[in-house]
Amino acid sequence: MADTLLLQLLDKYTTHSITDREKQELYDLLQLPENHTELETIIDNQIQSSVFELSENDELRRVIFSKIQQKIKESAKVRKLGTWKRWSIAASLIVIIGLGAYFTFFNKQTSKPDNRRQIADISAPKRSKAVITLSDGKIIALDSITRLAQGNVVINKTSEGKLIYQYGLEHPEVSIQFNTLTNPRGSKVVDITLGDGSRVWLNAGSSIKYPVAFTSNERKVYINGEAYFEIMPDKQHPFKVDIAGKGEVEVLGTHFNVNSYDNEEDIKITLLEGSVKASLAAGKQNQKSIILRPGEQAQLKNDIRVVKDVDVELVVAWKNGKTIFKSADLKSIMRQVERWYDVDVEFNGNIPERTFSGGVAREANLSELLRIFEVSKIHFKMEGRKLVVMP
Repeated sequence: MADTLLLQLLDKYTTHSITDREKQELYDLLQLPENHTELETIIDNQIQSSVFELSENDELRRVIFSKIQQKIKESAKVRKLGTWKRWSIAASLIVIIGLGAYFTFFNKQTSKPDNRRQIADISAPKRSKAVITLSDGKIIALDSITRLAQGNVVINKTSEGKLIYQYGLEHPEVSIQFNTLTNPRGSKVVDITLGDGSRVWLNAGSSIKYPVAFTSNERKVYINGEAYFEIMPDKQHPFKVDIAGKGEVEVLGTHFNVNSYDNEEDIKITLLEGSVKASLAAGKQNQKSIILRPGEQAQLKNDIRVVKDVDVELVVAWKNGKTIFKSADLKSIMRQVERWYDVDVEFNGNIPERTFSGGVAREANLSELLRIFEVSKIHFKMEGRKLVVMP
């Protein structure tokens, strides 16, 4: 659930610009138990950044909160409602009546001009900037490919931009030739089907090296950055992923995500379906391997740690067209911003230490994402391609 959707609907509600369909959508969102945490975050952020910061009229504040209390008492009369529903009614009243109406009314009356520099908006990636480095060293832009032959393997690109490696009529050549697909920052996610039928989604700021045709006893690829895999089952030819020379995943047939960006604290391998074996790279002090079950995540650094009951929807949100974070610190979120919007983030001043939950569609402009933090007294300005974060 994206905080920005709630904020947008709440804003429309308080300004009387909401449609009947949007009003119903707002009510539905407020009733969902899984949105409990997100609602608490919005309420907390709104209280800290709006009412108590902007209020200079105690009498007006008392009037508003007396109305809130009255509404809460009215909702509490409906005792047959479950605890969550009573809570959500009270919460929605606090946000909509107490904060939203107060914010819009009070700002119109007493707000002072904001002299902060307005942030220049940046669009989400509209096209792929990915390139393929062929085995002979030739570099080809993905957007320029419609059909390409490499020996007995044909590379086709669909109208949706998917890249598909297919064996020709003859059996693939015995010699192994590698291609490298590089997807830079600020580029759309690339969907590629390898020669064995396995499918890989490659995130921005990532690369994958793979055989044009799998001809050996094992299927092995090499990645840097983040990729999501759906492996074609083949018990006779295990599939292995070398993770930036620091770790390895071995599978037979499964769905999993690997996050191995250089600027992240550790490598994260998250299993969605099937079974995988996660290992540290050769040369590490601890050579143990761990078998993961669906919903588990292996975190690799100097050792291997397993986290159970991981929110897999959150992990693969990028692959499903969303930018979502839950109880994440600002610096880790800004690392995602750097990769997706191709900006360099700089922190200026004493930024409050807190966590955030929320998200937007991957097609959203940068400003839509930053709204989540603006309500928490965190501000931004652009200097060329540099995003400056300020208190």
